[in-house]
Amino acid sequence: MSELFGDKSAEMQEESLRSRQRNFSPEELGRAVGSNLLSRFSHVESGDNTTDEYLPVHVLAERIGTNRQWIHRMVNDLGIEPEPIEHGGRLVSCYPPFTLPILIDEYEFRKEFRALPPLLTVTDLAELVGRSWVWTAAKLEELGLKPTGSEIRSSKVSDLYVKSTVKKLRDLSRAFPMESGWYNMSQLVLASGEDREWVERRLAEAGAEAEVRRSALTGKLLKHYPPIARSIIRKAKEERPEVAPERWLTAEAIPENVGRSYNWCKLRLKEYRQLAAVRQDGQGVSRLHYPPSVVAELRAEQESINQYQE
Repeated sequence: MSELFGDKSAEMQEESLRSRQRNFSPEELGRAVGSNLLSRFSHVESGDNTTDEYLPVHVLAERIGTNRQWIHRMVNDLGIEPEPIEHGGRLVSCYPPFTLPILIDEYEFRKEFRALPPLLTVTDLAELVGRSWVWTAAKLEELGLKPTGSEIRSSKVSDLYVKSTVKKLRDLSRAFPMESGWYNMSQLVLASGEDREWVERRLAEAGAEAEVRRSALTGKLLKHYPPIARSIIRKAKEERPEVAPERWLTAEAIPENVGRSYNWCKLRLKEYRQLAAVRQDGQGVSRLHYPPSVVAELRAEQESINQYQE
């Protein structure tokens, strides 16, 4: 995270595309968001299964090692839509590049599922869905899933659940996308060296919206900001004005120092606007400040009024 705010705008743009799932275009992945495929895909380690091609059903079946009926059933279940792509001089219905790794992941899971024993412990379930024992036990309770029996392992009694429980927990664990290059607030605060309030304010001003994603480190659901957040914070730090020098005051602070009302001071400050400058206040907020000479002028005017009244 120490390089989070390096001055590599090109690298940031490339990472932004990678974080939206490797080399697939934002348009392709945008179509997947509506059907929750982006969330599912973020959990897939595609490796050698990555492709940039739009593939027809028969090619998908060949690469996965299954039949076309299975492909048709899965793309329908997952809501993956084909597109007409010209192939061999004619239009052929082909599926986006992210289809292959998603289907391979699903195919391998179902093959592994068939080989599972009929009953599984919480430890077994946690290992199969890639979550902690605590997370798994908590989700079993939330879903209202009850054990169907128990067994003794290492002198301990372990509850047993039917293996179909794995599917329910797997779907739940994949209901939210992995962080995939997105940053949670703690990471941004730590890397920027600024306080949380300052970082939150800068992101809000830039219109950066967070979404709930799963932390790859802890597995917890946290609000994460897109990769562009690091560029937003870096730019805000670069453009941030200097800290207000000693005795420079804002329009809100001047009345107390002059001894007059806010409206009285505001009316006269218009004459000194050219002397004002945007500076950071004590909370790191950029605000218009006036130099001590302006305060002295207003104070002198106030004293002359007092003397005249006397």
